[in-house]
Amino acid sequence: GSSGCVACSASSTTLAEGGVNGTTDCLCLAGYAPPAGSIGDSCAICSSGSYKTETSDAACTLCEAAKFSFAPGATQASACLSCPANAWSPPGSSVASACLCERGYQEVLNGGGDCEMCPVGAYKDVLGPGPCAPCPAGTYFGG
Repeated sequence: GSSGCVACSASSTTLAEGGVNGTTDCLCLAGYAPPAGSIGDSCAICSSGSYKTETSDAACTLCEAAKFSFAPGATQASACLSCPANAWSPPGSSVASACLCERGYQEVLNGGGDCEMCPVGAYKDVLGPGPCAPCPAGTYFGG
């Protein structure tokens, strides 16, 4: 029988029969990872903005730049959704509002976070929210 066998935690499992040590044989399921500095049967759900595809003691992988994921415990990279065109977010972003218009683009006022190129004669030289500004007197837009 299985007398004496101890179950791994609900967020971990062994990859084969015959495990003898919960700390080394119990591995975190996809979507879970050991907290920083620990291994084995202690597993925490991957936070929003990250994912983990396999059963292992590996850390969760951050969504890449210009993507975000609001779903904790994601098990596929496809959980990381792309920012709108011409927008960027830092790696590990967990909300769509982290997507900011790139330099030379301003947010379209449609509530969707879309970004449009600055009109002729205007510029925006920083990443983030805010409108394009007209070129100051005595200057022109040089591309």
